Amino acid sequence: MLFWAVLQGIGQGGLIAAAMSLIVLRSPDSHVAAHLSGMAQGVGYVLAAFGPLLVGLIRDWTGSFSGTAFLFVALGLGVAIMGLGAGRALHVGARTVREGEQ
Repeated sequence: MLFWAVLQGIGQGGLIAAAMSLIVLRSPDSHVAAHLSGMAQGVGYVLAAFGPLLVGLIRDWTGSFSGTAFLFVALGLGVAIMGLGAGRALHVGARTVREGEQ
């Protein structure tokens, strides 16, 4: 169990470092970086807030942590697939919507 906890910690630590680096690498200027950072961190913190609740619910429903292991594997595969798209050499564009343009 300790091995898997350490492995997951290394994976999460590396993932947050990669995510923060991608925000900077994909932004042509500070304006776009601020928008991209706000969106990415907002979504990330909402998911992180509900993560422990979801793990606890799965543990209660199944009676073991095996179900959460499948969840973490599925999330890892999803992140790997999204990382392939995020790793392309391009910049993200942002457009500010002014009042009356909606």
